[in-house]
Amino acid sequence: MRWYDSNYSKRFPIVLDGSATAAGVVDAQIALTGTAAEFWATVQADVDDIRIARADGLAGISYDLESLSYANKTVTIELDGLTHHVTNTMTVVWAYFGDADAVDGEDGFTTSSPLTGYTLFTGPGDEPVYALGTPAGATAPVNRRQKRTTETIYVWFAVGPFGDLAYPFEGRGDAPEGPQSLSSTATVLPGGAGTVTAATSSIRLYQDATGAVFARITASGGTTANSYDLVLTVVTTEGRTLNGVVRIDVQD
Repeated sequence: MRWYDSNYSKRFPIVLDGSATAAGVVDAQIALTGTAAEFWATVQADVDDIRIARADGLAGISYDLESLSYANKTVTIELDGLTHHVTNTMTVVWAYFGDADAVDGEDGFTTSSPLTGYTLFTGPGDEPVYALGTPAGATAPVNRRQKRTTETIYVWFAVGPFGDLAYPFEGRGDAPEGPQSLSSTATVLPGGAGTVTAATSSIRLYQDATGAVFARITASGGTTANSYDLVLTVVTTEGRTLNGVVRIDVQD
């Protein structure tokens, strides 16, 4: 699989909130706390072994530690000059760590209007996980969930890797296709009414021990007995557009 450097034993995915940002070159900021238990149990005390890579898992992104307290398990990582591929979406990057011999790789810079980075350290558990399909916008959904008007639920989708695409990259071998940008919409069905909330900015990512990556969307709102479609759109590292659709039936 694509890996930034074989000396780094672990990684996890992060989404950067570009839900109100035009495509282009942007800065970002990621804050990690004690909830990132495996990170703090593995990373060097001075966090010299942190590295950030783009969505395909390879080329590094310039970073700087804006603040660090190993004792309190908090660190803020600033990213400089990364590519936000699609307007008003969440852009994916990877945080690598776990190289005991790594030296400080920081670059001195000041970020400007940085995007906020988010990740999850707990997975779907017993929650259902839905698959993505292609092409985008095709067919009515077959997956359904129920919720109360005032209830907030989490909807999980499997977002990669989507299988090995066999071509060489600098001798690294096959490369798994994964998410590059993500966005969500929530649309009340014809004849329905009311307000629903499924903001792109609510998307979070999680990676399990096998390397599978999941997206979690927070769904809330809706009016009694009015269904709506919750749609996750993923643009992959190979440029494909995939959709996942779940119909939310609002009941009290």
